[in-house]
Formats: sequence, C-alpha cells, structure tokens
Amino acid sequence: MYFIEMFFEQWVMGIIQLILLGTILKKKMEYLRMLYSAGIGSFLGCLILEFCSKYHTLSFLMIEPVLIITIKAAYGVSVKKAGTYSLYAWILAFVSGGIFTVIRQHFSLPWIICALSTMFFLRRVYELLGKDLLEKQGNFYEVEFIWNHTKVCVCGFVDTGNFLYDPISHLPVCILEEEAFKRYFHHSLEEFIKKYETDKIRLIPYRSIGKEGGIMTAIFVSDLKIVEEKRRIEVPHAVIAVSKVSLSKWGQYEILLHPDLIKNGR
Repeated sequence: MYFIEMFFEQWVMGIIQLILLGTILKKKMEYLRMLYSAGIGSFLGCLILEFCSKYHTLSFLMIEPVLIITIKAAYGVSVKKAGTYSLYAWILAFVSGGIFTVIRQHFSLPWIICALSTMFFLRRVYELLGKDLLEKQGNFYEVEFIWNHTKVCVCGFVDTGNFLYDPISHLPVCILEEEAFKRYFHHSLEEFIKKYETDKIRLIPYRSIGKEGGIMTAIFVSDLKIVEEKRRIEVPHAVIAVSKVSLSKWGQYEILLHPDLIKNGR
C-alpha cells in the first residue's frame, strides 16, 4: 500500500514537473505522453527508493538515468538532449520542491492541492518575469509547418546571420536540426528520400567562415506558421534545410529562422 501511495504522489509531481519544463522550453506537449512518461519515471524512482534507500550515493546516481529516460519519453528527444534538459529539470525540482514544502508547512491543505498550487504559482511567475527575461535574451518563436502530410511543431530562433536563399524559388531558407526531423519522420532526410518517393526536395549551396562551401538538402514545406505572443506570421510555402549539427548548445530551439520571414513575412 505504501508503494502505491508513493508511486501516485511521485507520478502527480512528475506530471507537474514535465508540464512546467515543457512550458519553459516551449515544447509542444502531448498530455497523454506526459502521463505515461511521468508514470515510467515514478515507477523506476520508487524502485530505487524501495531497494537502494540505504545507499544514498548510489540512489542519487541512479536518479539521473531515470530522469533522462522520463524526459526522452515525454518530449521524444535524443538521449543527449534529454541529458541537457535534465539539468533544467534538477533546477526546477529544487525550486518547486522548496515552494511545495513552504505551502504545505503554512497551510493545512492536502498534498495534491499543494502540488497544483506550486505548479500554478511557478507558471504565473514564469509568465510575469521569466518569460520576458528569456525573450529579451533572444527571439524565440513557436514554429509549425506541414511536410509529407505531417505537421511538425518546433521552437525557433531568429538567426540574423542567415543569408541563405533557395536558388530556384528565391525563398529564404530556414535550418532545422536533423534530430527534430527524425522525431517526426523516423529517418534522416537522406534515408527518407531513398525509402519514399518525394519531389519536395531542394539543394541549397552554402558557405561558412573557416570552412569550404557545401550543399545542404532542404525540404519544400507548406503552411509555415511562426508565432510569438500576439504576433502571428503565416507563409504558404517555405524552404527548410536539414542540418546534421545541433543548432543550440542547451537545446532551447531546433530551427533557425531566416530574418526575412520575421521582417517581411516571406
């Protein structure tokens, strides 16, 4: 009975942590995934507490892999990126845990009410303070587009140094991480082209400082939507190159937006 109660409490707290983390990282969240991912994390965490509680160092070290598994399941990211996100999760856990403790000590409320109050409080603080601070440090946008009958949702950042254009359509070119592409299409772009027939492909020549020029494979997408607060940009057709290199060291964004799209909406 104690194990079940512990599992339920950790499961609810895990859901709250994943929702808060997804909000901060601007992740498109599927709440069913939040539910079962938190369940996986809670079950594994309870097993650690049940069988390894006497070995404090071992228990602590085993929590990190569980956290990575939970984050990977929740957001569908790679193990490497889940490891990066786990750093944010640790910070969030310490902050929310402290707030939860204060609320529970000062108010005679059931633990689940305290947990929900913690979530709403932190979301409100983020909306009032943290969101503005992050947006002042960089222009982050919610980005959606459709390719091969699939809707893709990622977080974008404006790259003012991006001067790439499609030589055929002369449209500005955005750059998407290959990892984000794989999350939706389960193959690299090259593997996808070999396995499935598609004519919505472009080849984009590029140059970078200190390196010879090269060619990036790009996709011709439709219904590109770029959203930031009350501003909404809709582009009927766009070109998005797929990069094998990670674009953000800390995983804040997965697509680099061309500045022309923000400035001119094209």
